[in-house]
Amino acid sequence: MRGCPGAAVYRHDVIHTKEVLEQRVSERTTELEIANRRLTAEIEQRQRTEEGLRASEARYRLLYNRTPMALQSVDADARLIDVNDTWLDMFECTRDEAIGRSPADFMTPESAERYRTQAWPEMLASRGQQRVVDYQFQTRSDRVFDGRLAASGEFDAEGRFVRSWAAIADVTVEKRVDRDLRQAQRMEAVGQLTAGIAHDFNNLLTAILGNLELMAKRPPASDPADQPRDQARTDRLIAGARSAAQRGAKLTAQLLAFSRQQTIATEPVDLNRLIDEMLPLLRGTIGANIGINLQAGPGLSAALADPAQLELALLNLAINARDAMPGGGAITIETMNVTLGEPVFAEQPAAGDYVAVRVSDTGTGIPDAVRERMFEPFFTTKEVGKGSGLGLPQVLGVVKQLGGGLAVRSAPGEGTCISIFLPRAGDLTTPTTEAPTTHTAATPMRRARILLVDDDAEVRSIAATMLRDAGYQVVEASSGASALDTLERADDPTDLVLADIAMPGINGVEFATIVWRTWPALPVLLMTGYADSDLPRNGAEHHVLRKPFGAAELMDKVDQVMAGGCGAAN
Repeated sequence: MRGCPGAAVYRHDVIHTKEVLEQRVSERTTELEIANRRLTAEIEQRQRTEEGLRASEARYRLLYNRTPMALQSVDADARLIDVNDTWLDMFECTRDEAIGRSPADFMTPESAERYRTQAWPEMLASRGQQRVVDYQFQTRSDRVFDGRLAASGEFDAEGRFVRSWAAIADVTVEKRVDRDLRQAQRMEAVGQLTAGIAHDFNNLLTAILGNLELMAKRPPASDPADQPRDQARTDRLIAGARSAAQRGAKLTAQLLAFSRQQTIATEPVDLNRLIDEMLPLLRGTIGANIGINLQAGPGLSAALADPAQLELALLNLAINARDAMPGGGAITIETMNVTLGEPVFAEQPAAGDYVAVRVSDTGTGIPDAVRERMFEPFFTTKEVGKGSGLGLPQVLGVVKQLGGGLAVRSAPGEGTCISIFLPRAGDLTTPTTEAPTTHTAATPMRRARILLVDDDAEVRSIAATMLRDAGYQVVEASSGASALDTLERADDPTDLVLADIAMPGINGVEFATIVWRTWPALPVLLMTGYADSDLPRNGAEHHVLRKPFGAAELMDKVDQVMAGGCGAAN
């Protein structure tokens, strides 16, 4: 057996197999050691990465929380999903009290409604564009502050809204400063107007008092032959005094239009006439070193506009033109019919037919950088305290409300031309001149009985004389209380009440309300020297006679109200 060749071969194979296995084990062990070292290195690297991420997250959270502006994030359901510490301090609440609630819960009711119905739907459709909106916010202690919220949305690859990122700044002080600046601007404008108006009124009073003095100085002619000449002279003096008084009434009407705040109420307007009537106001405001030229376009169509708002817009443009010519110059106001193509700038109107008012100056012109921002609210190139940056935005807002637009043409050193475009309301027709209505006592209605109520004895005396000259029976009262007492004790029926609005005690509107409650069929005509916005509103429409008035105007209004046969206007 010892010499058997098979056994030797077997031993050799076993030894070889063992050697091969040992070699493979050694190689595998080496591979595992290498893999283990690599895995250990990867684990260590991952640990370092995670530690870096945690440190970065901590730094981010620290920066997020310590940012001096309130930050918030809102999900697709309009619920807060994250806020920073500054936000919590601003709104005086804890994170648990904030997360999951709507941002509208931290706003005043009016701002919350605007956020829900307008701002949030716009955010969902914004496609990531930044939006900046001012709201009034309310803290846990009910402190209300003005805040400016700047937000942008995050959208996924399919265009679905994911969340919004927003920052809130407290702009209460800024808003107060803006309000104070606008108030100072208004006071400056009032001062400028006052100087011009005082000058014009002094001229008017000089004409009125001078004519009256000349009439009083010369006694009536004793010679019948001189009486026609004296009558002509008296008529001429009376006409002069009346003309000056009418100019004063027109000036007062313009002041009331300038001062009142009202909603847009459009009507067909003759721009040539409106501008012509504005010229005294413009000249008094602009100053003597600047000329104003009016170029009225022939065949001008009527414009659809609100006269009072349009006057404000033109006055704003004229003041801007004046400020661009500190050394003097000229303003040209032109009117014309125009047909416009598609707009190029946002302030321009849509294509169509318009009536245009063009205000041009010979001033310094507008640089391109300013041209791009001239309609931004609060943007101004004037010195601090000289302008609020609201004039041109106000003009644009008014004109856009009227359905029109603006166009600007300017270059440095070449002056500025700003055009207002208003919708056409049709062709203007020349009104037929009618002879004034002559009221005589022969008309049966002239024997009607009128109760006249006014605390101003002079106005009451003049109005009573006009009514009696026209054939009315007039009973006078100096207050609402005494007028009510007169109505209750009257033996004869009263056909109309003519009452002033501004009276101590019971004012005219309150008096009318009492009259209609007690005597529902009794017509009431109110008198006032104030603007429409000063007329108290109590749910009823009132017949109103504007002061000053003449006899013909008074009689026409009385006829109109009495013919209506009811207390309130329909």
